Formats: sequence, structure tokens, C-alpha cells
Amino acid sequence: MRFTRTPARLFASACALAGVTLVLYVSGGAFERGLSVTLSSAVVALTVGVVTVRTSGLQRHVYRMLFAAFALLTATNVTWTVAVGRLGHDSSPEPVADIVMVLAYLFLLAAAVISLTPSLRRDSGGALDAATVGVGVAVGLWLLIIGPALAAEATAQDRAFILAVVLALGGCIGVILGVWTSGAVHPRARPSLAYFAASVAFAVAGNVITALYSDPSSAGTTWWTGLPWPLSYAAAWAAVAHPAGASAFQVGERSPSRLTPARIAMLALALALGPLIGIGRASMGLEVDWLTAAVAQVVIIAMVLTRVGQIAHAHRESEAQLQILADGDPLTGLANRRAVSAHLEDLAKRVAAGQARGVVVCFMDLNGFKEVNDTYGHAVGDELLEEVAGRLSASVRFGGQDLVGRLGGDEFIVVFEGGPDAIAQSARARVESVFATPFQLSVGPVDVRTSVGVSTARSGESVTVDELLTHADHAMYTHKRAADSERG
Repeated sequence: MRFTRTPARLFASACALAGVTLVLYVSGGAFERGLSVTLSSAVVALTVGVVTVRTSGLQRHVYRMLFAAFALLTATNVTWTVAVGRLGHDSSPEPVADIVMVLAYLFLLAAAVISLTPSLRRDSGGALDAATVGVGVAVGLWLLIIGPALAAEATAQDRAFILAVVLALGGCIGVILGVWTSGAVHPRARPSLAYFAASVAFAVAGNVITALYSDPSSAGTTWWTGLPWPLSYAAAWAAVAHPAGASAFQVGERSPSRLTPARIAMLALALALGPLIGIGRASMGLEVDWLTAAVAQVVIIAMVLTRVGQIAHAHRESEAQLQILADGDPLTGLANRRAVSAHLEDLAKRVAAGQARGVVVCFMDLNGFKEVNDTYGHAVGDELLEEVAGRLSASVRFGGQDLVGRLGGDEFIVVFEGGPDAIAQSARARVESVFATPFQLSVGPVDVRTSVGVSTARSGESVTVDELLTHADHAMYTHKRAADSERG
């Protein structure tokens, strides 16, 4: 469509669509008003149908749901136009019209959830914050304006329906604004989201105004209560027809979901707004719908507690990650020098106290590692270190008795807990067996050997960590020199 190729043309086209339908709406009777709204929704449905054909995958599923929603809304508008505009009835036939309307809203909700799910995963905390604020503002509007303005004759069912619409759509607008401001969606998609948010806002206005100014006895409304609907459909058409609309399915850069002072203040306002308005109205002798306020407050508190739980979970994950970074080697994931020293210190104390049968330390480095780096590059060298780490980890006993670590460079260590007379020989054999076959790397098989030095301590023997490491290191170099002499 040539008239939607640029944002300026799209905006002008949306304004033209809204203007034409509004002129048609205000210039005639019930039939013309129904026809204008019907044409607006039909244009949106047709545009969605065209876009659906041009898309695939996840986008096509979303646009199919949007098409079903706007097709049902168009059918509802046609029914109203015929029933009220032609046949002179007070309203559309119930409950069929209500059921069709509910189905349309469900399809719209499903499309919104699916399309925004990737973005929500990027910054679910920010979206939840924005949704909480949106619901809080909706509660404030209900207590301050909408609830008191509803006719006294309005049934509890009607009030509950309007409250649910206001809270749900208020939260929806909050989520849209949240993923927009957090950077969780591609920047090109923001104008499309803005049009969609405007469409939802006009839909909220249409539902609220209709409820406020309807005649409970006849279910009829004054002519001007339907003015928001052409505007809502025009904004929806702009959201779908926007040239960058498909960018809504592209996830932007991740934005940290931190509870900044500004966010905390907004959440506090969302929590306090409803009670403050209720207290203010009560102090002036005005009626307050405390039951509705309590129900809405429970919803907001549940959302805030969910956010707090999310922050607590993220904090626990961060602590666990920091512990891994503090004790783990970043390349291989093995214990680093700090973690090995701590483990050896604890084990040496238990050995000296007779609480452990003994300790066997196997210290090793790789023979020929420098040649691998010089021949294939450091990336392949790192790949070799990872493969060695994997084999060593698979060679030890499970249950926490043994520890594999990387001290740096091509130096590895394996700490075995047990009596040296029983396990020293088998421990050394396990370590050496790791290098019995070539390592399968991206450049092909690479044959690397190792030099191993062993130090031990028996139950009741007092020995320090430095003594264990130094003795194993010296034994490893003795082994290396002997191997070099044999090859020479």
C-alpha cells in the first residue's frame, strides 16, 4: 500500500480514515452510525487479512487471531446496525452479541500475548511494573470517576463487567508502554505499539462511556457514546498497516529489570492511589465502593508480591553466579586455585585430626600444549583444555570425595580423598589414562601427553596445603625431566 510506506503517510491515512468515519457517524441516524463503525472494523479486518497472507511462522499465527477478532467485531457491528439502525430495536440481540464480543476480545488477548511473549521474556520485570501501575491508575479512575458515575440502576453484573474491562485494558496499556520504554522490543516497532495502545485506550473509553450513559431500563444509549469506536479502529488499522509492524516480533536488547527509585515510587503510588482516593471521598461524606476497592487492591498486591518474588529469585541467581565465578575457572568450569586451596585446607585438617583416611594429590601439566597453541592458535588450545577438563571430571569418583581443578595455563590438579596405600597407584593410573587416546578437536585428532606428580598424606599426619602442592609440583617436574631424557 503506497499510502503506508512512510510513518507520515500512515498517520495521515489513519487520520483520514478516522475523519471519514466520524463525519459519517455524526451526520446521520442510527443506521449511519452503525455503518461507520462497521466500515471501520471491516477495513481493519481486510488489512489484517492481506498482511496474514504475506507473513509466515509466528507472525501468521498472530495475524490469524487478529483477523478472527476483527471479523467477529465486524459481525457484531453488522448485527447492531441491522437490529438498531434498520429494525429499530434498542440494542443487539442478547446473549449472542455479548458472546461474539467476548470471543473477539479473547482472540485479541491471545494475539497480544503471543506477539509480546518474546519481548516480555527479555524484561518481564519491567512489563510487570508497568502493568501494576496501569492497573493502579485504572483502580483510581474507577473509584474517582467511573464507579460513582454509573447509574444506580446498573446491575452488579454490569458493574463487574465494566470493572474487569477497565482493569484488564489498563494493565494491557501498561504492558505495552513497559515493553516500549524498557527496550525489550525493536525500536522500529514502537510506533506500531503506540497505535495499538491508543486503540486500546479508545476501546476503554468506548466501554466506559457506554456504561455511564446507557439507559438501564431500555439498554439504549445516546448517539455520541459511540464516538470512540471509529477512533479505536483507525488506530488499530494504523498499528497493523504500519510498515515496521513486523518488527514487533523482533526482540530488542535486554534491559535489566532493576527496581530503580522511580519504579519503586510508581509501584508505591499504584498501591496507595486506591486507598487514598477512598479515604478522601469518605472524609468528604461521599459514597465509596469499598468492596470493589478491596478486590482491586488484592489484585495489585498480588502483582507487587509477584514482582518482589521475581527480584528475590534474580538475587539468588546472582549470588549463585557470583559464587561460581569466585570458585570456578571461567574456561573449563573446574575449581580454580582459590577453591582447590580451600578444599585442600579443609581436607588436610580432617586428615591431621584422623577424621579422613588420607589424601592423594595428582599435579599435572600438558606436554606439547605450547606446540598446539603455536600450530593451531589459542582457540584450539582452549578447546583442548576444555576436553582435558571433561575427561578428568569423568575419571574421578562421584559423591564429593574427589576434586578436579585448573590452577592456570595448562596445569591441572586432582585431589583424591582416601588412604594413600589403597588409592595412590590407582589414582595416578586414572589420571594418566585420560591421555591414552588422542583428543578429537575441531582441527582433527590431537595427541597430548601429561607429566604427573603425586603427593600424599596419611590419616593423623599433619601437613599444610603448600607442602602438598609443592611436593606434587616437584614430583611432576621430576617426571617430566625423566620423560624428556627417555625421548632424548
